[in-house]
Amino acid sequence: MAPPLLSSRTVGGLNRALVLRALSSHGPLSRSDLARLAGVTRATIGSIVQGLLDDGVLAEGDPVEDGSVGKPARPLWFAAGAGAAVAVDIRASGAHAALIDARGDVFLERAAAFDDTSSPDAVAGTVRRLATDLAREEDRPRVVALLYVMLLVGLVGASLVFGQALADFSEIRLIQVIQGAAAATM
Repeated sequence: MAPPLLSSRTVGGLNRALVLRALSSHGPLSRSDLARLAGVTRATIGSIVQGLLDDGVLAEGDPVEDGSVGKPARPLWFAAGAGAAVAVDIRASGAHAALIDARGDVFLERAAAFDDTSSPDAVAGTVRRLATDLAREEDRPRVVALLYVMLLVGLVGASLVFGQALADFSEIRLIQVIQGAAAATM
């Protein structure tokens, strides 16, 4: 059986994602620059970009004179507030959370100390409260799910790293690993 063909909607979504990835990787770009990077015509990029402009994901910058003939290029970049996400920095003493957009602009920030650092549930609860406080009401279930996944990945990753580092356990080796971890977090 042949694999199913991609719908035009799916292809459109993939093309939009590729344009957004190019902007994330290269910074603000004109339509011509995007077309060159993608190896397509400016008209093709124009239709993809227009949908992103209409949806409020992208915004056009001021015209940039580059000395060439024709209309000056207008760089495209993420619109203010587009792609908002909650970022959390977890330290030994507490957590700092910020609501940021795709441009990197910070809209809100919150910080909280951990009440009980010996309890993973207490630490996770503090981080969850910070993140949900910053997220919009309709985005909160996704934020909480993402936080739990990230905490799980972090715990598993840390246990694998420490397990490997302590494979040849001795008291001296344990002290070296703890010192190395302390230095890495500072």
